Amino acid sequence: MKQPAKIYDLCVIGTGIAGLNALFVAREYLPSGAKVLVIDRNEQCGGMWNSVYDHVRLHQPHPMFTVGHIQWHWDTNWNKPPEYLADKTEVINHLANCLKIISREIDLDIRYGNEVVRLEEELPEGTPRVAVEYRPANGQGESVFAVAGRAILASGFDVRPLTPLKIASSSVVSTTPEHFLEAVDKAHPETPIVIAGGGKTAMDAICELSGRELENPVTLINGRGTSFFNRKLFAPEGRKRWIFGTTFLRTFRKITMRFNGNNEKEAFKYFRKKFAIETGRGKQFVFAFLSEEEKSLIEERITSTYEDYLEDIIDTPSGPEMVLRSGEKISIPRDSIIINCTGHLLNGQMPYRPFLSEHGTILSITPRSAIQFLSSASSYFLSHLFFLGRLKGSGLYELDIQSLKHKAPTAWHIATMVHSFHNSILLLELLPFQLVLRCGMDLDRWFPKERRLLDLIDIRLNRKRYLERSRKTLDRIANRHGVRCAPLD
Repeated sequence: MKQPAKIYDLCVIGTGIAGLNALFVAREYLPSGAKVLVIDRNEQCGGMWNSVYDHVRLHQPHPMFTVGHIQWHWDTNWNKPPEYLADKTEVINHLANCLKIISREIDLDIRYGNEVVRLEEELPEGTPRVAVEYRPANGQGESVFAVAGRAILASGFDVRPLTPLKIASSSVVSTTPEHFLEAVDKAHPETPIVIAGGGKTAMDAICELSGRELENPVTLINGRGTSFFNRKLFAPEGRKRWIFGTTFLRTFRKITMRFNGNNEKEAFKYFRKKFAIETGRGKQFVFAFLSEEEKSLIEERITSTYEDYLEDIIDTPSGPEMVLRSGEKISIPRDSIIINCTGHLLNGQMPYRPFLSEHGTILSITPRSAIQFLSSASSYFLSHLFFLGRLKGSGLYELDIQSLKHKAPTAWHIATMVHSFHNSILLLELLPFQLVLRCGMDLDRWFPKERRLLDLIDIRLNRKRYLERSRKTLDRIANRHGVRCAPLD
């Protein structure tokens, strides 16, 4: 028998960095005594940090990976320098502390270990509300029904653990970043390791091997190579923050004025030359940092590199062979360890939801309808606009980042920067200035206020020109590649 639906003022789905930022903002607008239903498929808050490999570290300075503007003080003895790259346990502890702080101010009904199977806007008697149905994520248990005045779907990038590569050979060990260290510990010290993928996941694996002083020879299947943000430029240390490096706002402005929607190869070449640090040919890009020191460490640790893609590993009379996309075949020893580091982000196909539902009761924060590349900052700004009723007519462009990446792998790198720059200009006008400045996820907070102020003055003086340029480019991207890239209106 169906149980009566419980009634809440708000439902938030997800307790990763996006969901926690939604809750942080909600507490500023909800009335005293408001009840909030929180649903997450994990057994604790933290989102992707619960499922990624144990040796993962933040690739950015830790103070700007936060909720709202909550500082890192989950441990009273926390005294790490701002440039410190926090590890998995430290990140989860910080996010748990953020949730603890938020829960002091609003009444949270947290349902961990559950997944949402229905989230729909309905209009009983003409008043919009949200119908929610959820059930245990393990499939064992009945559905629970709830009604909320509003809902925020904060799935972010919905990162799931990687699975081992499917290969024909039975003579090698195929594993993932989450489990490869177990395989290495069981193996002979000279057992070869093959890493498939050249992004941050692969770089983390190589750095971990180097840090543990393991002697296993490492082969990197690096595809077209990867470009990273050069940490020296975007997060210079010490006094260099006053005179050296560049802000993201300024960098994205330069990209916007160089990219017209058609010349992505030229614009990406400029970005790589001025702002990136590369592995291999650097033809792909991930929104991640890498330092020159890390690059040197990685290059020293790698025994051999192939600028190609791994298609399969087959058994032959003389032993296993790697088959590359180019057709090249490479013999490898039996019991070699193959690690799938092909990346966690944007690999699947999430269902599309606009970032605001038709009657304005559901806010969705996903890469299918993004306002910028960071789900944390997107959640912070979108949630404020959601509660203030300023999303409709805002002029903010939603971009289907996931579809663009699949359809135009080179264009999406540059288009995402133009998209973020365009919406950043509008956010400065749509929200109170102090509220924008308080956003703790703004990576440019790394620099002194005086340097950031110069960027804001530039935007104030050239607003019209920048917006016209970015809109024309984004419209051309939409028409050329057939992806959703337009104002919410």
